[in-house]
Amino acid sequence: MILYLDTSVLVCALTNETHTVRVQDWFGAQSPDELAISSWVTTEFSSALSIKPPVARRHWRCSRA
Repeated sequence: MILYLDTSVLVCALTNETHTVRVQDWFGAQSPDELAISSWVTTEFSSALSIKPPVARRHWRCSRA
């Protein structure tokens, strides 16, 4: 079964939100072969980060290094 991931799930996993740890744990339990994303994710993710407060974006900067 392939699970299509909405951009909001990725934003939650890669920024500092209330459920970030929960979503990261969920990701860790999934097989990468069973996950799919849209080609729009890059655009939507960039847009979502641009409207987040700087504190929420801090985790994203640290995790990219």
